[in-house]
Amino acid sequence: MKKGYVTNADWFKDPAGGLPATMATTWGLDRLIDVLGTPDVGVYIPNRDSALVPDGSFFEQAASSPYACTDSKGAMTKCSSNASQLTLDIDSGARYRYTRYDNATGQGFFNRIKNVGSFYDKIAALLTLTNTSTNFVGQDQTNAVSYRIGFYLAYPKAMSGVFGGVATDSFDRYAWRVDSSLGSNATLMTPNVFQTLGGRDGVAEAPAEGELRGRAIDSGWFFFYKAYALFFSMAEFQSNYSQSWNDAVRVWCVGCGEAFTPGAGTTPVTMTDPLTSKQYAAIEYADGRYSPGADLIKQGQKLIDDYNARKDAPPETENREYYLNRAISRLQNHVELIDLIRGLYQTYGYTRF
Repeated sequence: MKKGYVTNADWFKDPAGGLPATMATTWGLDRLIDVLGTPDVGVYIPNRDSALVPDGSFFEQAASSPYACTDSKGAMTKCSSNASQLTLDIDSGARYRYTRYDNATGQGFFNRIKNVGSFYDKIAALLTLTNTSTNFVGQDQTNAVSYRIGFYLAYPKAMSGVFGGVATDSFDRYAWRVDSSLGSNATLMTPNVFQTLGGRDGVAEAPAEGELRGRAIDSGWFFFYKAYALFFSMAEFQSNYSQSWNDAVRVWCVGCGEAFTPGAGTTPVTMTDPLTSKQYAAIEYADGRYSPGADLIKQGQKLIDDYNARKDAPPETENREYYLNRAISRLQNHVELIDLIRGLYQTYGYTRF
């Protein structure tokens, strides 16, 4: 045990220690997380005014097509990449979110696919990462090494970081990255959860501790994506007879009959939703364990601060109503996610299947 986790020991990554199947498992895990972090095709710019992180912390999508720029004659053309703009197309590894069909071919166009979307790829990756069932097809079931242990049981720290990153939009924990300082030669990088994020597979050089190469790219995990990730993980990770993930992501409503008395070494963090006057809380562990629930509460407080600032702005402030309504929408969406976690915990947080 180290900092509350069964550590991701070298045994799990050593072909001689964990057998070739275990090495293949780590590579498979790495590839599945690459799928989760795959960005959509489009044009990206450094984030601005997100209320949660400083401007320029990551690249957010500005257009869903790489052909969003105009040439000297006013015709649409493919955008270029530079230090302040990133253009991603299929040839760079990006994917269209939904499958595209050749509509121009007329009747039966739905049988003629132009591009396969990434939506179901990401859902399939979630199902694979959270699945704890065992299936033997055409194998000798008496073979002692032919078993399946869920990814969370083998790699709890890595899985907590990835799924917590998805829930809290902490892109540094799972998303692809880009070194935009190279301009048109920008290099895309995929994370390796067993090494410092930002490195590339097969590259020995790693950034200095605490630093990540380049900037993360928003992979577009909107509410319904997060709902899938939370449902699958909270339902399946506890099937290993451990509630550690559900407890880490747990958020409760104070005074609603859900709270508990935290033990020594833990710090409760709270926020009060100004729109409903409900108070929410989560636990921040003191032993190094990652607490997505605490991150959600802290993010909620930042959104509350942004809402209060917009509400208290003088009436003559330019675009005051727009920014106020945006702050309300952001806060409501965040609280909806918290309430979703509360409901899932009521179902999966008190029993072990």
